[in-house]
Amino acid sequence: MAADDHAILVGISRYCDQTFGALNGPPNDVERMRSWLVSPTGGNLPAANVVVLASPATVPADTDPNDWQPGEAQFNRAFRQLVVDPQSGEPIRREGRLYLYFSGHGFSERRDQSTRAALFAANATRFFPSNICGTIYAQSAREQALFKEIVLIMDCCRDAELNLPFSQPAINSGTSDAATGVRFMALYGAPKGGKAQERSFPELNGMTCGLLTHALLKGLSEAQPDGTGTVSSTALKRYLLSTWATVCGDTPASEPEFVSPTSQDIQFAAAAIGVLQGFTLTNPPDMLVAVDILDSAKNRVVRCEFATAGSTVEWNGQPASALTLVRLRFELRLQPGLYRWVVTGDVQKTGLFEADGAQDVVI
Repeated sequence: MAADDHAILVGISRYCDQTFGALNGPPNDVERMRSWLVSPTGGNLPAANVVVLASPATVPADTDPNDWQPGEAQFNRAFRQLVVDPQSGEPIRREGRLYLYFSGHGFSERRDQSTRAALFAANATRFFPSNICGTIYAQSAREQALFKEIVLIMDCCRDAELNLPFSQPAINSGTSDAATGVRFMALYGAPKGGKAQERSFPELNGMTCGLLTHALLKGLSEAQPDGTGTVSSTALKRYLLSTWATVCGDTPASEPEFVSPTSQDIQFAAAAIGVLQGFTLTNPPDMLVAVDILDSAKNRVVRCEFATAGSTVEWNGQPASALTLVRLRFELRLQPGLYRWVVTGDVQKTGLFEADGAQDVVI
């Protein structure tokens, strides 16, 4: 169990300012994310490590606009309780991963040249646009090295607003020496200036969910694992972008924006373990140089390189590792489906195969 991993999930579907419009997706989004996070085949977090801040099912008509929740103060309190020692007031630095997830109405600052975005708080109005800038909180956690890995997901619009500023949390702006070792990725439901969407999905019995959230959870359950049995952030990005049009169906939507880690990938549990597929070479390895395996979308899943000093395998852009070759035979774990193999070197050839583990593919 990922005992040192933590998550704060925010889903806002009702706003005191009726011009924002009610949403149906956020309650379902945060529940689906919570379920994945605590699942043994998902995030594998202890349930106590997941904080959910969501709109209540109903809000009394006489509720003061300032008291609508979740608000900026409520999120700030949850974040502070997570990262500050109540006795010493010093930051708590954990070895695990922090998930920050937001679903609702959002925006970006037009003049801001970064990828930052904010979620309007439930008590926001057009004149007092209280908001939770998820990117600033995530960046602060990285700069202070509060976690070893940080995953930010913002399934909200990113309207480019000229006169609406990000709310600035009162967090020390210093930077820890350990910040360079923190792996950080961010996923936004739309590019800057774009609109995120919620949809009713037939495969969920008509449930309404955020388009990005649905695509992300499909990716986490279906993306091809690498040789270690995990799904890298690189593989997840490739899967999301290659399947986006299919998830959108007949109604197109702007592609999500994916900010990849600058150094080493972040790894996620692979739900789709796949089958162990055998391969047999018909030529000596030193004549082949390399064999690429491409999926049905023509994305390279894995490359096998052959040399007299030893053969290697490279999954989804991950560092190469040793490939065990026994009498011209090797094995790869692939998702069931159609693939193409491509040989380069002194011998050049290609062919199609179906990964089912039943019999070896002869190359």
